[in-house]
Amino acid sequence: MIQADLKFSKKVRTRILDEEGFWAICESAICLLERIFDSITFLERDSATLADVVDQFEAIRESISEFSELENVPLLIKNRIMSCFQTR
Repeated sequence: MIQADLKFSKKVRTRILDEEGFWAICESAICLLERIFDSITFLERDSATLADVVDQFEAIRESISEFSELENVPLLIKNRIMSCFQTR
C-alpha cells in the first residue's frame, strides 16, 4: 500500500531520491537477494543433490563478492556480509 501523504524532511527526500549511490546499492542488493532466492528454489526441488548445494553456495558467494566490491557499499556492511559467509 502506498501512502501518498507521508511527510519527509527535505534532507531525507534529497538523500534518498537524489543520491545515485543509494539506488545502486538497492539494485545490487535486489540482485543478491534474487540469487539467494534462485538457489533456495533450486535446492528445494526433489531432484536436488548434495553436489548441487556446493554449486549453489558458490554462486551465492560470487554474488556476495560482486556486491561487496561496489564502491558505495559501506565498509561495515561489506565486512559483516563476508564474515557471515566465511564462518559457514
